[in-house]
Amino acid sequence: MSLIQSIVNSKNAVGEVANVDDMLIDIFLYPEYFGKIKVGNIIVVDSEGDKPIGIVLRLSHSPKAGSITPLRESLEKLRKRYPDYQYYLNYVTTIVYTSHYSDNEVRHSRSHSPHLHELAYLVEGKTSLKEFLMPKGVWDTSFLINYLQGGARPFNIIEFVENNSVSLKNLGDVKGFVKSVARTLAISHIDYYGYVINKVMNILEVK
Repeated sequence: MSLIQSIVNSKNAVGEVANVDDMLIDIFLYPEYFGKIKVGNIIVVDSEGDKPIGIVLRLSHSPKAGSITPLRESLEKLRKRYPDYQYYLNYVTTIVYTSHYSDNEVRHSRSHSPHLHELAYLVEGKTSLKEFLMPKGVWDTSFLINYLQGGARPFNIIEFVENNSVSLKNLGDVKGFVKSVARTLAISHIDYYGYVINKVMNILEVK
């Protein structure tokens, strides 16, 4: 499924835009998707015109009432006693706005700001990941520069690769991907450069 195809059905939405602060976009996650979203996942917003794309930076959840009372019970017991308890919590993921979808292709630059309540979708699978990572048919990891500028740390780069590793391996030419990441991170002067590249190579089983 392509990026554009992944946003045609509102039933597939994982959440909606709750706040926008420059490069950071908060997505209010629907409770059933909170456990399925990971740091490093790619999210596309079905905005009017260009479609903003971001990478998950962090996840959080808090009580809607503003405070929590210790109950001294396991989560399993709480679920049995209060089967709808999850609807009393706010689930939020913060993504870094790195790219956008325009004229049937991904561009690793920002366009307009999304509007509040616009629906957000998880970008997953080989075809969609290829659209994001190889918009011109060759590896392009320049989006990592924006990810880092938005607050990502070295371990977030590792998590991005880890949580997309299956699809990356299915795309083939993982050595080409690693080389692209290495070039991008060298430009960014990232801390722990050697450590990050070594971890990426290990995750993708590149020798």
